[in-house]
Amino acid sequence: MVLLQLLVSVAGTLVFYGLYRLSNLIYEEINSPLRDLPGPKSESLFYGNLKQIWSVEKSVLHEKWVEEYGTTIKYRGLFGTSRLYTTDTKAINHVLMNSNDYQKPAPTRYNWSRLVGPGGVLVVEGDKHKQQRKIMNPAFGPSQIRELTKVFVAKAIQLRDIWVAEAAKQGGTGRIDVLLWLSKMTLDVIGLAGFNYKFDALDTSGKPNELNQAFTTMFRANMTMGPMPVLQALFPVLRWIPTELTHDSNKHNVR
Repeated sequence: MVLLQLLVSVAGTLVFYGLYRLSNLIYEEINSPLRDLPGPKSESLFYGNLKQIWSVEKSVLHEKWVEEYGTTIKYRGLFGTSRLYTTDTKAINHVLMNSNDYQKPAPTRYNWSRLVGPGGVLVVEGDKHKQQRKIMNPAFGPSQIRELTKVFVAKAIQLRDIWVAEAAKQGGTGRIDVLLWLSKMTLDVIGLAGFNYKFDALDTSGKPNELNQAFTTMFRANMTMGPMPVLQALFPVLRWIPTELTHDSNKHNVR
């Protein structure tokens, strides 16, 4: 009897909390400054336009929307909430120069924290972010960047040769997933330039690299946007429930 009462109490608390968060989302949407912007219709009550975006090649849908609605548009995110997309360089500059006023949403910070930890420069905001940027800036001065140029050039040449080989396999012309290969090159550059470590992400020989595989697995898992990861990002009370990403985090110990 006591256990039943406890379960009913917990269930009631969860329902109340869910309704509270949902009401906040509705209130924020009604009062959103984006409500009058043009944009595409929502395709899903839960995912909004996100599944459309995930189902096509990167940026293809955004480019189509810009052609149809203009340089600054609104599309729908989770639960139909408004999202801003702009290619206006003045607007982008304003956001970047006023980062304290345009901080990453809590769900976004949570998703990043599962990959890079809760205290990294990609996650923290405000004074902590400023402090970390100040510490890092000396390592990215003009003279330091010039010293790293040879790393960038070497990896760019390696990537070029890989693309040439991939095109040759397809008879001289074909389709190449440029974003995938650029991501691999970026990981190699970060490893060598920042840590003097060879990730060998561009290595096509099939030689195993545990750290490279860990990062690949983690980022692939992070792109799997099923209902549970989405709900966990929005509702912290659900984060104790294990998911595929939790399993991969423990397996590779990426924290």
